[in-house]
Amino acid sequence: MSGSPLLQDLAVVVSVAAVATLLCHRFKQPVVIGYLLAGIIAGPHTPPFSLVRDIESIRTMADLGIVFLMFALGLEFNLPRIRKVGIPAALAGLIEVSFMLWAGFSVGRLLGWSPVESVFLGALLSISSTTLIVKLFTDLRLAHEGFAQFLFGILILEDVAAVLLITLLSGLGTSAGTETAEVFKALFKTGLFVVLFIVLGLAVLPRLLDKVAGFKAREALGIVALGLCLAGAWLGDAAAGSAALGAFLAGAIVAASGELAQIEAWIHPVRDMFSALFFVSVGMLVRPELLWGRGGSILLLTAVLLAGKSLAGTAGAFLAGRGLKDSVKTGVGLAQIGEFSLVIAGIGAASGLADESLYAIAASVSFLSALAAPHLLKQSDAAAERVAAALPSRLRAALRRYGSWTESLSEGRASHETAILSRYLIRLAVYLAFSFGIILAVRPVADVFARFLPFEPEPVLWAVWTLAALAALPVWASVSKYGSHFVLLMATRGATASKPPRLLRHLNIRLFYDAFHLFFTLAMGLLFLVFEATRLAATGPVLATAVLAVLVSTLGRRRVVLAQDKVEHLLDEVIRLATSEPVLHALLGSHDHVPLFGMTEPVHLVEGGPSVGRRIADLDIRRASGASIIAVYRQGRHMANPQPLVELRPDDVVVLYGEAEERQKAVDILLGGPS
Repeated sequence: MSGSPLLQDLAVVVSVAAVATLLCHRFKQPVVIGYLLAGIIAGPHTPPFSLVRDIESIRTMADLGIVFLMFALGLEFNLPRIRKVGIPAALAGLIEVSFMLWAGFSVGRLLGWSPVESVFLGALLSISSTTLIVKLFTDLRLAHEGFAQFLFGILILEDVAAVLLITLLSGLGTSAGTETAEVFKALFKTGLFVVLFIVLGLAVLPRLLDKVAGFKAREALGIVALGLCLAGAWLGDAAAGSAALGAFLAGAIVAASGELAQIEAWIHPVRDMFSALFFVSVGMLVRPELLWGRGGSILLLTAVLLAGKSLAGTAGAFLAGRGLKDSVKTGVGLAQIGEFSLVIAGIGAASGLADESLYAIAASVSFLSALAAPHLLKQSDAAAERVAAALPSRLRAALRRYGSWTESLSEGRASHETAILSRYLIRLAVYLAFSFGIILAVRPVADVFARFLPFEPEPVLWAVWTLAALAALPVWASVSKYGSHFVLLMATRGATASKPPRLLRHLNIRLFYDAFHLFFTLAMGLLFLVFEATRLAATGPVLATAVLAVLVSTLGRRRVVLAQDKVEHLLDEVIRLATSEPVLHALLGSHDHVPLFGMTEPVHLVEGGPSVGRRIADLDIRRASGASIIAVYRQGRHMANPQPLVELRPDDVVVLYGEAEERQKAVDILLGGPS
């Protein structure tokens, strides 16, 4: 290792960063500023010569700084917090990013830049730097403030937007149709990755960490957490094009374990070391001579960034339901660009679609915004008070009313039916993600087997596709179940309207549910077979897969249902979205509006009722009332003409048949009404 340039470079960079950090603490300035200044001093663009010889190695290590910083952010900003700020943060982020795209494009055209260069400028100004902002908020001890949690939610969504922008800008040289297809493909892959990573991660990682903690070895726990961090970053980069997103999700999942405090204590020094290298590397990109040569444009773009993001972020946060003070802080806190902006600028410069100076301009604007951000954030409280004082009294009153209205919306509870509907949709999205994940994973797995086995690949490919289809049967059953749940609940809403759906006028609820269950099952199976047919040359193996899947799902139905129940139970543990049986809600919600069963009446049994725990024969309803029990609905299953020995349970829906007076007597027996 004698004479290693990397060792020398690390010694120089860390030493200069240490001195800059001490000076920042001495003068009570954020350490990010010190790191950036250290990068300028040690970088290749500062005379008389560069103190660093192998800048690329420093940048590679700096990329690890982004990964560790995002992992640490995930540890603090866990999944319940993400879900809490999700929709409001998405609204605020959409407003802010859209405005900055327009503002950057407009300013670029005013400066005489080409339309394509202006598009790149708008894109790099629209994406805030998660790394810079998280570090700043950590230094100022604001990371646990309410507005900071909301702001971090915006940043995560901006990272996803950055991935889409990078995909779009990388394809500017292709046709418009290809661009659109690539953007939707990137969006689909990112969404699929997020869902699968969260569900599978929550199912495995907390249990793994709890077992590792049982060894009582702090070092082992830290190394495992470090490995999970890097694995998440690698998967995020490979599947969604964002190592930062993967590292963040890994941290959020690890936070669900009971060993969070130990992991944080172990990972923070590693984070601080590598994040310092990242900020120093950003400083190395700044070219001081460019600050003089294009100083006017750089200052103008910095002003547009600070003003535009502050105003748009404030407006977006306020419209999303935050108070005026928190909204101003959110807007000001977003006014920094960094890693993704540099990537976007690099794409433009490397492709020749933008001037090569765009990268250096982006680095300079990032540097100046990082210098200004701490001071602006410290003054945001006073700025919010001045803004409030300057507003006319009527406008202030209107803003207060709007704030109260949005607060009441956020605090108010959704209706029971709406809550159930949202749970069905979440479950449906999860199982669809698993279905597409299986389909997308089969092809590379089949290719690996075909490459290494010493005989014809076609039988191997068919076997892999067929085994995947059989393994996917429980997942398809769940897709069919929750797709039918969703359609049934929506149809029930229609049944309460003045014109119920035509299909509901001719089918009872059970037949309606079964029809859509069959539809979703066939749709998922056909989708799989289409993908299989694109890989296998002959149609015979595809038909054989279909026949085998039908036979297994028919003859081995009990095993498929058992596997489905196990998957459901695991999902309940992971995302805690256990729901009530949908036919129950359909029956109880639509019976008074549409005579789906003629002379019938559904009765919902509750815990502690007089008939709960008793057998149908013991109730003797037919003799006592004249009505008959013609069906029992229990947890998605339909028992037609139930046997006398069937024991009634809580949440059963008992369907009675008879005249109105007979049904009323039977209801009294079941629910304990008048004798």
